Amino acid sequence: MSFRKRKSFNKKRIWLDITNSPHVLFFYPLIKEFEKREYEVIITTRDYAQVLSLLNRFHMKYKLIGKHQGKSILKKALGFVFRSLRLFVFGMGKKFDLALSHSSNDLSIAAFALRIPSVVMFDYEFAELSHRVNLRLATKILIPDLIPTEALNKYGNIKNKIDKYRGLKEQVYLGFMDIDENIKEEIGLDLDKIIITARPPATMSAYHRFENELFDKIIDKLEKNEKVQIVLLARTDEQKKKYINLKKKNFIIPDKAIDCPSLLQYSDIVIGAGGTINRE
Repeated sequence: MSFRKRKSFNKKRIWLDITNSPHVLFFYPLIKEFEKREYEVIITTRDYAQVLSLLNRFHMKYKLIGKHQGKSILKKALGFVFRSLRLFVFGMGKKFDLALSHSSNDLSIAAFALRIPSVVMFDYEFAELSHRVNLRLATKILIPDLIPTEALNKYGNIKNKIDKYRGLKEQVYLGFMDIDENIKEEIGLDLDKIIITARPPATMSAYHRFENELFDKIIDKLEKNEKVQIVLLARTDEQKKKYINLKKKNFIIPDKAIDCPSLLQYSDIVIGAGGTINRE
């Protein structure tokens, strides 16, 4: 994709909307590469999961616009409309050359309305609600080469928009990250025990409209083993409160975002009711 020319700014400007925790790690090395090439990156985000904590951890400047609306479909719909409108207002007059996101419906709407070329990325072909918006409005679609193009045919004539990169999104950032040995002291790992890192399901997301009882059953059974130490990485404050209230003695529930790739290096078992941590 070529950037359009303009006279009012010396640097080309990329508008990046970060809406979920894994996207912070994913975009961090890309932002560094953009900056080396003298692109200016402006980040917008929403309050959800560990997004803000991770952005602060990596010293990434951002503009906070909106928050996740929880499980309610009605609230999600209203939140989608209002956040898209707020992003539209934010983007007016800023003369962005490109809008970039990992499945941000809100940015796709705003960029389309502002006539800003946009690239949308994703790594899960079954998030239908998101794809029905993003894939139709995006200028380009960038996905892992493991996702077959045929899986996206139902979203219209988008084949010519699709570009692919080799591997998985986690490979983009894991190769740039050093293992932080301080993670042991930071969260209190007992390396004499079996370290189990557990990530609950994304029950508040539109693509996860069912309860996952199996996860809790497995965690409850493992926790009774005194040789085990479970590091539970809650997605939301609601999940955090739920597991804290269970008062499990072998639990560690971090109260802030941590360096998950470093934690995984010290983990014996990973139980991830989701995609990113399993691929990491």
